[in-house]
Amino acid sequence: MGAAGALTRLLPNVGGCSAGTRRLYLGVVRSMALYGAPVWSPALSARNAALLHRAQRALAVRVIRGYRTISQDVACALAGSLPWDLEAEILAAVYRRKAQALSRGRSPGPSAVGRWKRAARHVAYAKWRERLLKELGQTSATRRRTLEALVPVLEVDMTIYRFQWKKDTGMSPVGSDVSNEALSCGLSIAAVSH
Repeated sequence: MGAAGALTRLLPNVGGCSAGTRRLYLGVVRSMALYGAPVWSPALSARNAALLHRAQRALAVRVIRGYRTISQDVACALAGSLPWDLEAEILAAVYRRKAQALSRGRSPGPSAVGRWKRAARHVAYAKWRERLLKELGQTSATRRRTLEALVPVLEVDMTIYRFQWKKDTGMSPVGSDVSNEALSCGLSIAAVSH
């Protein structure tokens, strides 16, 4: 991804443009990288996924003004970006749902598409969490401590999406453990600590 490399040179770790501008750069390269994702994501090879991860990591490290030694998972979490292979799965899932609705003669409204996106994002966060938990037992002590700190952050994000799902649909998603107390406090990080 030449665009990711070019943009990382524009984003120094110290000083430079604002956080909003850095996130904008990340979003632009994300759009370029995920162009046509509903078509190619089901056949994404490990080699191509590694290329996506490399480009995303380079940009995420610059967005958070981190050092080159930071892992991709941590850089993505701090930058507020799911790994792009999982983002591609989200786009593919929403595209399939739209195509199914259109084939039945129904045109899905924006609220339905929003619900589909949130449901797919919830699944993606769960996959990311499972990927990290699987890696926990097979890694160095330093990486293990990093993952142990990162997984609860992902759980907070998942709780926020569960709350949004319940708010939109009136029902809890399968496997949801959102308590009424957590739902009553609104969309805050504190929801998990009740």
